[in-house]
Amino acid sequence: MRRGGERGAALLDVLVALALTGMLAGAVGGMLRAGLLTTERAGARSEAGAAALLLRRELTGLLATIEAATPEAGPSFRADAEGLRWRGVDPDDGAARWLRLTPDLALGRCEGPDGPCEDAPPEGPAAFAFLDAEGAWREDWPLGAPPALIRVTAGADEILIAPRILGAQR
Repeated sequence: MRRGGERGAALLDVLVALALTGMLAGAVGGMLRAGLLTTERAGARSEAGAAALLLRRELTGLLATIEAATPEAGPSFRADAEGLRWRGVDPDDGAARWLRLTPDLALGRCEGPDGPCEDAPPEGPAAFAFLDAEGAWREDWPLGAPPALIRVTAGADEILIAPRILGAQR
C-alpha cells in the first residue's frame, strides 16, 4: 500500500512476497528430494538385478558341465548339506574332475564323490533344492544322475537351473 508520493514496497508487500517465495522453494526442494530418492532406489534395484544375473550365468555355466552317468564311469551328481558335487569340466583348466559348490557358493575341486575338496573363497550364503520325479522339492539328492531342476536361493534372489548333461540327450 502506498501513500501519496511514497515510492517502494510496503512491509506487508515484502512479507507476502517472502512467504510466497518460501513456499515455492519448499515445494521445489521436496520434488527434487523425491526425484533423487527414486533415482537412488532404481539404481540399487538395477545393481541387485545385475548381481543376480551374473550369479545365474556363473552357476548355469558350472552346472552345464555335468557328465552323463554311465555304468563304466559311475554316478555323476550328488547333493547334501555340504553342497553339490558333480563330475564335470573344471572352468579354470578344462580338466574333467569332481567339483563341489558349497552353500556359501565356494567352488571346490575334489578327489572323487566322497574325497576331500580344495575350496575357493566363498561368494555368499545360498540354499539349494532339487526337483524330484514327483514334482516335489528336496534339500538333498542321492549319488546318481542329476535332477531335472536345481533351485538356488541367494538372499532375495531365486535362480532355477536345468542342468545340461554332457553327452546325453534330453
